Amino acid sequence: IRQKEERLMAGELWNDTGFVCTSPDGKPLDPDWVTHAFKKVIEKLGITPVTFHGLRHTHATLLLTQNVHPKVVSERLGHSTVGMTLDTYSHVIPNMQKEAALKIDQILRAASSKQERS
Repeated sequence: IRQKEERLMAGELWNDTGFVCTSPDGKPLDPDWVTHAFKKVIEKLGITPVTFHGLRHTHATLLLTQNVHPKVVSERLGHSTVGMTLDTYSHVIPNMQKEAALKIDQILRAASSKQERS
């Protein structure tokens, strides 16, 4: 609603960037300003300091550990290739390898059990 109001007030000066969070004229927010404002909120709340980059990293790691397809994670991060995402977040892969091994074990055991009953 706020952005619609800002769009109306800006009129022809509105920059339709497609961003959700913008300055009053529709332009992207200045990253330095966002970082500074976020830091002030963190300090005011008295919580453990975290950066936006840290939030981005956590976001990707959580998605990958919940088996969200790496292509989807890559697109959300705006990476140019899935390889970039996998290279950056390879530390998550060992747990995923273990899960994959457990899943294939379950599949093979179920197939073997089914065959024995036949």
